[in-house]
Amino acid sequence: MDLSLDKGMDIEPTKTAAEILKDKGLLGAGDGAKDAKEEEELRLWQENIADERAEWDALEVMKQPLSGVVKATEDILFSEALQYFQTQNLDTSGICTRVQRNKFSQIIQFMFGPRRLIKSLNHERDLVFCIAKATLNHNVEVHYRVLQTVYKRLTGCKHNCPKNGSHWESIGFQGDDPATDLRGAGFLALLHLLFLVTDKPDIASEIFRLSVHPEQNFPFCLVSINVTRIALKVLREEKLTRFCNKRKQVVAVMNDFYLAIFWHIYHVWKTQHKTMKDSGHVLKEAEITASKQPAVMMKRANMAFSKRRPVLPTLHTTNRLSAASSVSDISLQSPAMTSQSLDVVLQPVDRDRSFSRSSDPRFMGIHELDEEKNTSSMKTEVE
Repeated sequence: MDLSLDKGMDIEPTKTAAEILKDKGLLGAGDGAKDAKEEEELRLWQENIADERAEWDALEVMKQPLSGVVKATEDILFSEALQYFQTQNLDTSGICTRVQRNKFSQIIQFMFGPRRLIKSLNHERDLVFCIAKATLNHNVEVHYRVLQTVYKRLTGCKHNCPKNGSHWESIGFQGDDPATDLRGAGFLALLHLLFLVTDKPDIASEIFRLSVHPEQNFPFCLVSINVTRIALKVLREEKLTRFCNKRKQVVAVMNDFYLAIFWHIYHVWKTQHKTMKDSGHVLKEAEITASKQPAVMMKRANMAFSKRRPVLPTLHTTNRLSAASSVSDISLQSPAMTSQSLDVVLQPVDRDRSFSRSSDPRFMGIHELDEEKNTSSMKTEVE
């Protein structure tokens, strides 16, 4: 029997080939049922393929950073970040490079005070204060890379994190946006953090491990910001001038002095078993010592560094930030790190997302000193 179809045969578009053959009597009922079963199996198979493809697509998305996390960027070194600011046209009009003194204090300073900074270093000194005046801008690539490098080096996270979120608390910032915590030290505070985690990773690791201790924890980044603020204050008092003149550098002296202050705080905190309730006294004592005895503080730090055994520069700790697969996991494993002013006790609080931190005076940053206190202290120094 010739099973070929006539060329002039009209095929209804709504019928399958099996149905047409059956209508023409060219296909048995059993064959048609078998063909329909095969078509049904083919349809199910295609649906399964589509489902599997969707699963693979979802798996590829899971391999990428979390929602809201931008693509990974290359880590930045301190020298590269500093070079960026050196090439920028920074405004020096609003900076204050020296403590304002009355005429009598100026005479005393001239006769018994330290020598003035050599003129060739004025530009570098002004650069330091300009960076301290600059604010964090997430849209500037260098700013963004500095912040992400600090976070990744401290936590061990491979992917970049969102610019806003509770994950910043895991490394010791106060709120959801680090930009709000930089008042008083500006972007220089982030540069000092970058210097610490990239140039001194073993020291950074040792201090950071103590900051996430179950009993002796403290907000790592907020304390670092205060250290930068103290270093700026001493530089403005011209008590680092002789070190700068001797080394013919300002930025390097500031880095070493920042490191010495932070190490002093770390040593006192660890050896004297300090906790959050002692933070105000520890920071105040460090500020007084740094102002009155900067040479002694740096000498002690250098001696401590020379005697230290080499430590693997792994910044992320395993006891508090171990095996965290996401930013949210890291923030949940870390202690709640909150702070107050230098005159108020610091204490951890329950991490309740519905709680409004802005309305509670306990959550004033330890770096947020009252303007009136700053003014009165400045007047005291002048007198």
